[in-house]
Amino acid sequence: KRPRESNPHQQHFVNLVTQCQDLNIPVLDTMPNDLQQYDGIVDAIFGFSFHGAPRSPFDEILRQMQDAQQQQQQQQESPSSSTSNAAASSPIIVSVDVPSGWNVDEGDVAGMGFLPDVLISLTTPKYSSKKFVKGRHFIGGRFVPPAIAAKYNIQMPPYPGTSQVMEVAVGESSTQGWEAEYHAYLVEKERAASVNDNGSGNDGDADKGKEEPTKTEEPTWEEQYAAHCAEKEAKLAKEDEERRKKGI
Repeated sequence: KRPRESNPHQQHFVNLVTQCQDLNIPVLDTMPNDLQQYDGIVDAIFGFSFHGAPRSPFDEILRQMQDAQQQQQQQQESPSSSTSNAAASSPIIVSVDVPSGWNVDEGDVAGMGFLPDVLISLTTPKYSSKKFVKGRHFIGGRFVPPAIAAKYNIQMPPYPGTSQVMEVAVGESSTQGWEAEYHAYLVEKERAASVNDNGSGNDGDADKGKEEPTKTEEPTWEEQYAAHCAEKEAKLAKEDEERRKKGI
């Protein structure tokens, strides 16, 4: 809904609309009927202070997004639909911070059944993200100073390098947190390095008198985790490519 300029409390939203207009981004007064014409849908209707059940017209907007997801699923499961048609009508729904209609702590308490394809948590995941069990989950924004994080015992994820975003696990594995995921990665990396060391070179007297190779400096955890993220992203990209080829 377009904000009214006469309301001073909505000035922030008026400014956002002005920015969109300056960039030639169309601003609509009503929700389009055919969502299949879009490649992606950004869900940012409600903020984390939302509670209760969505009212009109927002409840209908959420149903439209759900209908778009159901149509996509039906097309993918239908043997008569071609790969090109399935791929052409698959808008990805991305929710910002908390899926609209969800309680920030407890999830979809209103029973709307809305579940986005992607969730982007701002700064840190909210409690409701534990209910997000299907899709891809990203954390964006390094806005919490270390002193504040320490004061309130906020476990911030180790963003690789200067990156402002990182992906975290969803479903059952998300309850372990990124710490467990990264620890498992380091254990596997150490195991692989141990196997390589044991499989190369000669043991016993044959090694005596030989100059020991110069030890390379151990990469920092930022470098190691950046490598882990790169490996994970490459794996996900490969899986996405295979799904596209299959029309999934």
